[in-house]
Amino acid sequence: MKKGYLLALMALVSATAASAADKQDNQDQAAAAEQKASKAEKPKKEKLICHTEKVLGSLTRVNRICHTEAEWRQIEQTSNKELNDIQQRSGQGVQGSNPLGG
Repeated sequence: MKKGYLLALMALVSATAASAADKQDNQDQAAAAEQKASKAEKPKKEKLICHTEKVLGSLTRVNRICHTEAEWRQIEQTSNKELNDIQQRSGQGVQGSNPLGG
């Protein structure tokens, strides 16, 4: 009878230990998945693109200007819009403007 209780107790302890190990594995896998998800959510740092411009009135001096690709696009769009506004205010417009007057 004692052997039966002992075997039942050993089986119970073994099952509990296996269950605890499975829970630990599941927790480890969940933590790893959460860590991967948090890495994926972080935005990647955009690469800077640098341009050099000659300084007006100097033969050797240059300025280096660095922005991200999105910032350069925004700068270009703003410049184009301002140029169009200036042309429209001066009455030239974009179409039919001939700088030679012909």
